[in-house]
Amino acid sequence: PIDPAMNTAFNVMTTGPSPTFVYTSTLVFLRGTVVADEGMYTCMASNGAAMVSDQAMLTVNVVPVIQPITVNTVTVLRPVLECTVRAKPDPTIVWLSPSGQQIVSGPRNTFTITETGPDGNFNFLSRLEFNRDAIPSDQGTYTCSATNSEGSDQRDAVVTISLPVEVLDNPDV
Repeated sequence: PIDPAMNTAFNVMTTGPSPTFVYTSTLVFLRGTVVADEGMYTCMASNGAAMVSDQAMLTVNVVPVIQPITVNTVTVLRPVLECTVRAKPDPTIVWLSPSGQQIVSGPRNTFTITETGPDGNFNFLSRLEFNRDAIPSDQGTYTCSATNSEGSDQRDAVVTISLPVEVLDNPDV
């Protein structure tokens, strides 16, 4: 431990953008960190008798945040819902059906789920695609849910199926 009574001087060096440093006696707190602040930090303390230093790696995690899902009314036969999640570490992303059940992906199932990411900004994309033409019973609120060690978020997409009008030619009417 550093003894503050010995006129100890603190010097914190970093190679990236700096967060706010808060000093309390022998501790240094970093506030307002962002992912760009990640890196190796060196703390050096010295007085008239000696100088000591130690290094610590700072890792910044991000609670999942889901961007708004823009598709609310579907007029196409095979709807696609996209869920963009920003998170670190990698999130687990699941889709829930209007009945609240987790959707299982697969070619023999009603839906296919594909995921890509992360990009350079820790964004992940999950796409929920219908494997068959939508029917009125497919209407409802679909939920994208993302979870990692830092927390979770979820966002809803309301799907309304608007089927095309079919005109029958009936000369007897």
